[in-house]
Amino acid sequence: MGIYWRYVLLCFVLVASMTPMSAAAQPGFIESLLLATHQRPWLWSVYVFTVGLPIILFISFMWPDKRFGPPDQPYYYKKSDDVQPDDLDISQWTESGNTKEKADGAVTRRRDIHGVQRKSDLDQKEPDICREEVARLREQEKHLRSQIQTQELLLQRLQQPNQPDNNRVIPDQSQDTQHTDCSQLFKSGSKSSGVYEIKPHGSLSPVRVYCDMRDGGGWVVIQRRINGAERFNRSWAEYKEGFGDMETHHGEFWLGNDNLHFITTQGNYSLRIYLEDFDGNQRYAEYENFRVASEKDHYQLDFGAYGGTAGDALSGNYQVGVSEWASHQGMKFSTFDQDNDNYKGNCAQEDKGGWWFNKCHSAHLNGLYYHTGHYSAKTDDGIVWYPWRGWWYSLKISIMKLRPINFKIDPIDDPNAVHPRLSS
Repeated sequence: MGIYWRYVLLCFVLVASMTPMSAAAQPGFIESLLLATHQRPWLWSVYVFTVGLPIILFISFMWPDKRFGPPDQPYYYKKSDDVQPDDLDISQWTESGNTKEKADGAVTRRRDIHGVQRKSDLDQKEPDICREEVARLREQEKHLRSQIQTQELLLQRLQQPNQPDNNRVIPDQSQDTQHTDCSQLFKSGSKSSGVYEIKPHGSLSPVRVYCDMRDGGGWVVIQRRINGAERFNRSWAEYKEGFGDMETHHGEFWLGNDNLHFITTQGNYSLRIYLEDFDGNQRYAEYENFRVASEKDHYQLDFGAYGGTAGDALSGNYQVGVSEWASHQGMKFSTFDQDNDNYKGNCAQEDKGGWWFNKCHSAHLNGLYYHTGHYSAKTDDGIVWYPWRGWWYSLKISIMKLRPINFKIDPIDDPNAVHPRLSS
């Protein structure tokens, strides 16, 4: 029997107990009601309505959180203790009620079971967030359009191989295979920057390289970052062979670690690094005796004296006491799928690119490309040259190129040479 009917029965018992014992000749109140029902049975409905209505109203006011209805409706009966965080029906009902009571302009956020942050309806009303999202999407659209144009140019060249390309130098292939680097090409008369073929000592086949014939000429470009069109978070095999687009003027690429080894072990080479930020400021760093070991030694890095204006990030000598963890001297190359650094974790995986990491870096030119310069992230995973712009500024342009140390620049080709005027 339900608790409510027990309550009604208790009331009847109490009233009956209050009837005097001497009232045998004169029936009491309860007895009179029962006798009346024998003559008029329909009085039972009146009795039930008279007693039941107050009880129902009492229960409704005492427990206002009780809601009745079909189980598939929002007002299905459920005790407050049974409401769970993942109960969408109840959480939406209570959340909408709480939101109305909050002050104007309040922002509420919550996270689902996967930790993904979701915005409430009030968040969608914030114009600043909307403007930032629109700007980000437009920037992404420009980036995708640039990639599409690059792919279309490459497709046209593949479909029309016999037509000349005005943007690329096509040298005499019979002579290319006899040159070991771009400096020999420059001395042989090739003075235009572009893609050539060389054959370094140890390489079984000719290697296609981009030769920079400016800045004195004879430079082999091994890395180029300009616009973020290329992804540099690549595997060990991809860094071994090289990747990217060296054909187009604004293409980004990595020459390949095997090619770096072949070129740098055939003589003494200087590495020059050109850097530029988003304000147009330019710096450079140059290292003598730049050398990369073979794959057997994990492409271990070795270099000599520093010169330049960007700061000595590779050796870590920009500050006392940091070279132990910041120097890249003697470091092995690491990628997300082959960890060779001195860090307990995987620097390449955390910093989104292959590099000669220590614990982890003071220079990382193969990181993520941020289009804003200053950035915030879980780790310093941008294009970083710490002595110049710090860890939390990602550079706009990075170009790494090699040339023999003993390369002699002809005064005619030297942009810094002062040529005497001919007397008239």
